[in-house]
Amino acid sequence: MGFKNLMWDLYLKFQSKAQKTGFTAFAAYLSENNRYGIKFSQQIVSGWMNGQFKASEKYALALADLTNDEIYDVLDIPRPDADLQMLVRLWPRLDEDARRKLRVQGEKYADDNKQPSGQSRPVEKAA
Repeated sequence: MGFKNLMWDLYLKFQSKAQKTGFTAFAAYLSENNRYGIKFSQQIVSGWMNGQFKASEKYALALADLTNDEIYDVLDIPRPDADLQMLVRLWPRLDEDARRKLRVQGEKYADDNKQPSGQSRPVEKAA
């Protein structure tokens, strides 16, 4: 499935549930339903729907949840790191103290795992 078709599928799902239709309403829906606060304009959405251009990585990130990450495949861009994405998803549910502890622990871990050249060690993947 290509990008244009993926967006049309998403639009048709939106349209079946929404009281308002049209690309302006769809852009508002996309703006309100991404956890990154990324705003979608009617012009951007219309360009996608008409196949004039494809989404940038910024918009792909915002569309990922609504497309079950399929957006990355159709745009042929790498998926974000799964561990980082999990932290992003959990972040709003953490209080300030927990966030601070994670930041401190992350900095400590990164400092402890530096190679002599200053580059981080490669992360081992679980089997």
